[in-house]
Amino acid sequence: MKKYLIIFFALALSACSKKAPDPVVTVLEERTLSEQGATFMVLVSGRGVWGVSASDDWIQVEERYYKDEAAFEVVCKSNESSIGDHRFCRTGKILIDSWDGTRRDEVIVHQEGLVPEITLSPVTVGTSAGVYSMPMSSNLTDRERKCLSFTTDSPWISDLKYGMDGESVVFNAAAGSGRTATVTVIFTDVWGRKYTSEAKVTQ
Repeated sequence: MKKYLIIFFALALSACSKKAPDPVVTVLEERTLSEQGATFMVLVSGRGVWGVSASDDWIQVEERYYKDEAAFEVVCKSNESSIGDHRFCRTGKILIDSWDGTRRDEVIVHQEGLVPEITLSPVTVGTSAGVYSMPMSSNLTDRERKCLSFTTDSPWISDLKYGMDGESVVFNAAAGSGRTATVTVIFTDVWGRKYTSEAKVTQ
């Protein structure tokens, strides 16, 4: 069964000017969908002429103009992952614009996706100062891995960064022995949710 989202959309009239003002933007609603995708109807109740469009190609609407009260269908594609195609959560918008460009109403659409997984493995390093690496596995793509951040609880570990091999964390260790440090890797998705993993470095 299709669901209806009702929007009361009042259009404003504006005088002609040399430079059109930026539209007044109002977020009407935020919807969260499963990764399987969904189809729903949006009912706009108002006066005048208005148009609809989408910010991303995974949100499909018929881009056209309507007058007064009308409904349009929204189809959100699947965000399910397959082998070699890792799809994480995403966010897009349905844009409802007045004919004269003075107003824009938005419906924010969030869609679930693959849950990020990161695992660091403990490592033992030598007593000499040097550059070492810690094994890391994840289901992140190169794009997401470049967004990783790293921390440590010990001053003798420094310059933490993502390894060029895509499967490690590289760091500098000062000379010493008989001590441990904790390294933490953090990934923040587009919704601001944080995923972490930590492991020990023993010297």
